[in-house]
Amino acid sequence: IDGGTAANVIASTVTLRGTLRWIDPAVRDRALARIEDIAAGVCAALRVSHELRVPATMPVLRCHERPSALLSEAAESAGASVIDPGVIPASEDFANVADRIPTGFIMVGAGGEGCGVHHAPDFDIDERAIGLTTEILARAALTRLNGEGSAPGPG
Repeated sequence: IDGGTAANVIASTVTLRGTLRWIDPAVRDRALARIEDIAAGVCAALRVSHELRVPATMPVLRCHERPSALLSEAAESAGASVIDPGVIPASEDFANVADRIPTGFIMVGAGGEGCGVHHAPDFDIDERAIGLTTEILARAALTRLNGEGSAPGPG
């Protein structure tokens, strides 16, 4: 929220920014409609105006079973622990690729000991994650190039 810099001065404008994440596109539509309704109500009560802008949107990242299994097998063969966290409402522009071709997606833990979590100001990447991720992707690519592993195609 950006609403001025002094506690005793009424700001001429206030900007509220946020992120909306969803699994079902119908939930996105309903949430945006509710945000508009609530903003309109609050602003009417305060006799001010509002403008809701959605500058960008990403589709839901939906992975396919076969490419995901290939990545999981590659991670296990690289000695990584594989955890399926279930559905995660992450905001990821790779979803645009997954909308067009069958794909898998991995997230690699990259926080070092004593550093903050992702997106925190004290985050510092554990560079060992770079080598591990490279190995996983290389193993998956070589398996596919050799005609082994999961066949291409959805599901």
